[in-house]
Amino acid sequence: MKRSLVFWLGLIIVSLSCSMIAGSSPSEKFQQSALPQQAPSKTYYVRIDGSSAQNCTGLVDAPYPGSGANQACAWDHPFRALPPTGTPLIVGGDTLIIGAGSYRMGYGAPGAANCDAGGAFDCLMPPIPSGPDAAHPTRILGAGWNTGCASPPQLWGAERPWFIVNLTDSSNVEIGCLEITDHSPCVESHSGGLACERDTPPYGNWASYGLYAEDSSNVYLHDLNVHGLASGGVHAGRLSNWTVERVRIAGNGSAGWDGDLWDDNGDSNSGNLIFRHFTVEWNGCGETYPGQQPTGCWAQSAGGYGDGFATGTSGGNWLIEDSLIRYNTSDGLDFLYVSQPGSSITIRRTVVEGNAGNQVKTFRGPFLLESSIIVGNCGFFDGQPFTYNVDNCRALGTALAIGLAGGDQAIITNNTFTSEGDCLVTAECEGSCGGSETVLLRNNIFQGQTDFLQPFEQTCLVYQETFASNPFNMDYSLVNNVKEDACFGSHSMCGVSPGLTNISADNFDANLLQASPAIDAADNASCAVKDVRGLSRPLDGDQDGVSVCDMGAYEGPAIATTFADVPADHWAWQYIERLYQAGITGGCGISPLIYCPSVPVTRAQVAIFILRGIHGSVYAPPPATGAVFSDVPSGSFAADWIEQLAAEGVTAGCGGGNYCPDSSITRAQMAIFLLRGEHGSDYTPPPATGTVFGDVPTDSFAADWIEQLALEGITAGCGGGNYCPGFPVTRAEMAVFLVRAFDLP
Repeated sequence: MKRSLVFWLGLIIVSLSCSMIAGSSPSEKFQQSALPQQAPSKTYYVRIDGSSAQNCTGLVDAPYPGSGANQACAWDHPFRALPPTGTPLIVGGDTLIIGAGSYRMGYGAPGAANCDAGGAFDCLMPPIPSGPDAAHPTRILGAGWNTGCASPPQLWGAERPWFIVNLTDSSNVEIGCLEITDHSPCVESHSGGLACERDTPPYGNWASYGLYAEDSSNVYLHDLNVHGLASGGVHAGRLSNWTVERVRIAGNGSAGWDGDLWDDNGDSNSGNLIFRHFTVEWNGCGETYPGQQPTGCWAQSAGGYGDGFATGTSGGNWLIEDSLIRYNTSDGLDFLYVSQPGSSITIRRTVVEGNAGNQVKTFRGPFLLESSIIVGNCGFFDGQPFTYNVDNCRALGTALAIGLAGGDQAIITNNTFTSEGDCLVTAECEGSCGGSETVLLRNNIFQGQTDFLQPFEQTCLVYQETFASNPFNMDYSLVNNVKEDACFGSHSMCGVSPGLTNISADNFDANLLQASPAIDAADNASCAVKDVRGLSRPLDGDQDGVSVCDMGAYEGPAIATTFADVPADHWAWQYIERLYQAGITGGCGISPLIYCPSVPVTRAQVAIFILRGIHGSVYAPPPATGAVFSDVPSGSFAADWIEQLAAEGVTAGCGGGNYCPDSSITRAQMAIFLLRGEHGSDYTPPPATGTVFGDVPTDSFAADWIEQLALEGITAGCGGGNYCPGFPVTRAEMAVFLVRAFDLP
């Protein structure tokens, strides 16, 4: 049985269902009505022990008391706020907090009385009302959204609704901290025995898609797990300025992210389409319930589809960073239809592996791929127990298939490639090309394999046949085991083993060994700023006193990490290591040594961290008197530190003569602590402008301090143009704040 592993990747097995939906697009049924905007906005609550909109106002996070109408309590289901075939009870700019638990979405759910069994596919929430502007979005959030989202509420589809979350014509919206799925292993229109019941109710506990969107702008999706749907995870087109962070799309039967809307209005996207910490895996397979294991994986050879991520004909500036795209039954990242002038694609620090077609394909430039690992083990599904029918190495299984229009440029730098497809990299002219088109290849590692479809030969290095002149400009590359021993560039190393941890296609590990010839062998002028782990480059890999860039996705050999729960690919790894080396922290537990990066920091703990940041790791404050704060007696945890923090003018407490030592410190409060610690108690920041973060208007608490923190480069916010001032600071975030504020080595 084949297995393909890349450094950090633990196999998260998800099952997917695979098929296209027949019939007309559901989008024709929705048009957002003009709703009055409500000022100020309100926050509504849903919880399992709430009740109907007649019994509860929804404005209080409390259970229904058991009797009476219009009580101060939460609603019992998201459909109370967004009733199928009805008018939303929330308006643009409101927030809906969905409590922990599992919520059936579709026919038979609370609030779905207007739905009927035969037409259950139309039992859908109405479009989420648009926020009044980008700075005041309508928010649909799971409980825990502001404390790490450890246990998101589950929205699960039943009785074959077209989709679960509706963003038709919805703009200025934030959706976060939700699990979106169904409770059936069926795959829509599957040809191998897993097909869903589509003709006669009851249809079963399945839904076609998790999220649907069209004509939608300024949307922020975060902390979502969209998995196990009968057809696809996300069906979305005609988008503008979307940001997607910490979203997983997995185990969906037809495709992961499908950008073809199937209507006559086109699919084209525009603006900035940003995807960070984005995982797309196991799409084109069924997902067992409740086991969440892959089953019945299928692709176009059996009537399925299988792309992990694909668009319709589109424009837009696409950014993929720090992401993982793997084990989809056709292409991994299919940008072949991002073809409109002015569009661009940038991929950084991303692992793409084990997809049965091309790992990455594009239509036109400009295109940038850097510090990424591309593993074209396109025969991954061959002979696997979860495979029904997958066409291995579809489209010849080329790892990177680049399209260029006239005059276009592609820059491929500091990546590690391997492939058992026909070629590692191909280029094709799209339209009319005049000879100025270029594929610049620098600082890459190319490891060939035996061609899966033609095992009598090796993978080719690069290939083109449609340009007036050769577009490939290769140098400072390490090339090994490719067809006809092709190799180009006066500074390249040819036919040399790259010195990787594992070079086999099925267990590829791109980490550099200590003696790898790729270390300190690249071109500094072309060096990417960070490696695939987010570590700065170049480094002095051979310890000769000169920092020279390494070839490939990694800068330097595999790294021994200090904390068992903070691997080298953790987004804050560098900062946490620096905090430890500076003696500011010893972690949160031993045997093994752990740091607890996602745990919120208390106000007591932050007193220790701030004072050590100011005075150094050996600093010890004077003994506490117990007379400064009512809730900080002299013998309590961190009492000495808390009183000294007050003595230095960094804090005056939390009000009422108290310090609130056990409360989490918010990101707004942290801004004040850091700047007073850095500049002294008399420091006053300049007035806020209200233009730095969308959720920090000029009159909000600590706005001056927050904007100054950004101005000093200590923070870039929490994503989506926001700062999240009310969020608690996690230990990982604290490490970043302290290292940057106090310039720790």
